[in-house]
Amino acid sequence: MINSNQFAYSDPRINQYLTNSRDYSAQTVMSVSIAWRTRCVLIGVQSFNMVLLYSLDDPMHPIGTRQNGIGLMGFGKSVVWLDDQGEKAVILANSYTYSTYQWISSFVHIYDVQSDGFSDSTQPVLIYPNSQQILFRWMLPEFIRLVCSSHGHLAIFDGLGIPAIIYSTPSGSYPNTNSTYFTSNTVPCIRGTYRNYNGIELCIPCSNGTYAYSNSCSSCTQPDSFCPYGAVEEISYSTFESIEQDQDYPESPENTVFDDILMQNMFSFNTQSGHCVL
Repeated sequence: MINSNQFAYSDPRINQYLTNSRDYSAQTVMSVSIAWRTRCVLIGVQSFNMVLLYSLDDPMHPIGTRQNGIGLMGFGKSVVWLDDQGEKAVILANSYTYSTYQWISSFVHIYDVQSDGFSDSTQPVLIYPNSQQILFRWMLPEFIRLVCSSHGHLAIFDGLGIPAIIYSTPSGSYPNTNSTYFTSNTVPCIRGTYRNYNGIELCIPCSNGTYAYSNSCSSCTQPDSFCPYGAVEEISYSTFESIEQDQDYPESPENTVFDDILMQNMFSFNTQSGHCVL
């Protein structure tokens, strides 16, 4: 693993090489998860801020690696496969300072390794917590360990070792974490979004030219249909009322020369008055 990752001397990870020490250190703890179906192995090395993906058939050369920057450590503190299919990797993306190992933040990343691969450019399909799946009310924001079941349920342990469980939900729904308990509940997908498989991920909006119908997105068939991103139904442009703005502008004065306008407004006389003007 060290031979496949060479760091520059300016990289703070150059001092984090693992040794054959018998002393336990929280900074150098590694996490390993094996998917027997795909024969893939996840290795999280938080001291390198890195997660490596190996095959059991070739343990000398990684299939892919993903780093989370060099300024901090903690990415890969805990790694696990989401279910027994071995297609989606769940990674604890913590952030600690190198010097004092002070905690900064904790997030859970899910990567679809089977579809998207695994590299620095791979984007997670879910980051928890998020705007729709908030932190459990009684849970600490610091996470220390992840555990998944064979059916795709995810348990997150906080800094006190208290677990919170995000249950996998059927298609057409997603797990809601805004709960008074330490378990999620199932809620329907928001209108205009869909999900056609079981999982803990959020529902996604339908693309342009489609609209959400049941557990999938249906194509808009009318030639003049209006189906933007996240549409909830197919609407014809003819149903929209056309509004034309008609604003009256003031008429220009007869005199357009500035001097004439000024003289006209400054010297106006009442011809009915009996006073005289010299």
